[in-house]
Amino acid sequence: MGDLNHFDAPNATHVTNNTVVTSASIDGWEILQKHTAPNALHNSRARYDAPKCDEDTRIEVVSELMGWIKDCGHPQHLLCMTGAAGSGKSALQQSVAECCAKDNILGAAYFISAADPSRNTASTVVPTIAYQLGLNHPTLQRLIAAAVEHDPLIFSRSLETQMNVLVVRPFENLRSEEYDISTFPYAILIDGLDECQDEPSISMELGRVEAKYKAEDRQAELLAATKNSLLNNDLPFRIFIASRPELPVHTALGPTGSLHGLAYHMQLSDQYDATEDMRRYLWRRFLDIGLRIRQPYWFTEGDIETLVQAASGQFVYVATVFKMFQMNARGDFALFSPGILSALLDLESSALEILTLDLRSLVCLKEGWSGNMELIVYHKSLSDFMDQASRAQDLYVPYSRVYTHLAKCCMQWIIKSPEPPSLPDSWEDMSASEQCLITAIAQLIFLKFAVAIDDEIVDFTHNGGWHKLNTVLSKPSGLGLIFSGGTLTRALPWVERLGDAADNLKKCRPEAAAIMSKYLEKWKHFIKVKKREYYASGNRHLRLGR
Repeated sequence: MGDLNHFDAPNATHVTNNTVVTSASIDGWEILQKHTAPNALHNSRARYDAPKCDEDTRIEVVSELMGWIKDCGHPQHLLCMTGAAGSGKSALQQSVAECCAKDNILGAAYFISAADPSRNTASTVVPTIAYQLGLNHPTLQRLIAAAVEHDPLIFSRSLETQMNVLVVRPFENLRSEEYDISTFPYAILIDGLDECQDEPSISMELGRVEAKYKAEDRQAELLAATKNSLLNNDLPFRIFIASRPELPVHTALGPTGSLHGLAYHMQLSDQYDATEDMRRYLWRRFLDIGLRIRQPYWFTEGDIETLVQAASGQFVYVATVFKMFQMNARGDFALFSPGILSALLDLESSALEILTLDLRSLVCLKEGWSGNMELIVYHKSLSDFMDQASRAQDLYVPYSRVYTHLAKCCMQWIIKSPEPPSLPDSWEDMSASEQCLITAIAQLIFLKFAVAIDDEIVDFTHNGGWHKLNTVLSKPSGLGLIFSGGTLTRALPWVERLGDAADNLKKCRPEAAAIMSKYLEKWKHFIKVKKREYYASGNRHLRLGR
C-alpha cells in the first residue's frame, strides 16, 4: 500500500491562499454555464421590455422593499411577497432588481416563467444564482468552478446540496481567506415561485393533478433549500422571493410552517392599495395615445374610473387594457385593411393568426423547435381562468374534449397521408407532410384520454390506419423519428397507452379492438427484441433507428 501523503491525482483540485489549482481536463465554470438559464436574468434579452413599475407608481411598496434589502441589521434575511395573479409582483421584482443593480448590491436574480421551458423548473435556479454570484468576484468564481470540477454531477443532486456546494461552501472558503463578505453584493431575488414546475420529462407522463403535486413539491424543496442553506450559515444575503400564495408558500409561512418567524411576509394584495397607481398609469398612457391619434380628449375621467374599478386591484388588468387600446389606436378601419381582407380570404393558411388577432395582448404565436407555430400565453392567470369551469363558464373547454379532438385529427391525418416509401434518418431531412405524419403517430396517445371516440377508432381500423402505422414503424428509422431520438423508455409507454384505448374498446367494438390489439402486441414484441439486442451489444443508451 502506497503512502497516502504522496499520490498523483490528475483531476484533483486544490484551494490555497486565494489560488485554485485545477486540472485542465474539465472546466468547472464552463460546465456551470451549461446548467444556467440565461433567460431568467433580470436583464436578459428574452425579457427585453419586461414589465416594471411605471414612474410615480408603487412608490410605497418599492420604498419598503428597498429599505428592507438595505437594512442589513434586520433580523429577517428572507422576505416573501405574496399576491394574487396580476397584482404586480413581477413588475415590482423587476423594478427592485434594477434598483439593486444600480446600487451595486444585486447578487443574483432569477425570474421563473411557466411559459418559458428554459426557466420554468427548479433545476437551473441554483446554478444560475451561483453563476451570477461568481461574476462579482474572481476568487469566488474560481471556488465555484472548483466545486463543479470536484463533482461534475452536482446538478443532479438535491437543491439543498447544490446550494451548499455551489454557494455556501465557496463563501465560507472566501471568508476563511479573510475576505470581508459583508461588502459583497448581497441581494438575491427569485420571482414567480408558484410557476416553478417539475422536469418536463416527468410532467409529460403525469395527469394534471399529479403534475401539480410534483410542481408543489419542487417549490417546497426550493424554499427548504433556501432556509437550510442560505439562512442558517451566517451569510450576508438578503433574499426576496415573490409568489402567489399557493400551498407551498402558504404552508411555509403559516403559524406552524418552517419559515414562520424567519421570513418577513409582505401580502401585496391585502396591505397595499394599488387603485391610485392604476389611475395614474392609465391617465399617462391614454394621454400618450391621444397625442399619437391627435385626439387628446378621446377618453373621460369616468372611463378611467370604470377600468380601475373593474381591475379589482389587479394591475395586470389595466396594463392589458392599455395594450388593447394601443394596438387599435388607429381606429376600427384598420380591421378592414387590404392585408386583413386577404388573410380572411385565405383563412386555412393563416387561421391561427386570425383567431388570435384580437388577443395579441394576451397571447402570441412563436415558431417552435420543429418550425411549427406555438401559442404562448403571456400571463399564467389566463391559463388558470380557462382551466376552471366555474370561472370560464361558457368559455371552458374540458381537457377530455381537447384530447378527443386531437386524437380525431391525428387519425384523420394518418389516413389521408400518403404512405412514405422510405424515411430519412433525421427530422430535418423529412418533408413537411412526413413530419406531420410522424407527429400524428406520436400523438395518438391522446386516445387514452379521449371520450366517445369509438366510432372514429373503428373507421380508422377499417380504413387501414393500423396497417399504415405498422408500415411506418417497420421502417429502419421509423421508431427513432417518432420518439424524437428513439429512446426505448418512450416507445413502450406509447404502446401501453394505446393498449388502454384498445381495452376500452373491447366491450362495444370487439372486432376493431382485436385488430388493434394484434398490432400492439406485434409492436411491443418488436421493441422488446430491440431492447435485448441493444443490451447484448453493450450499449448503455438504448436507442432505436438505423
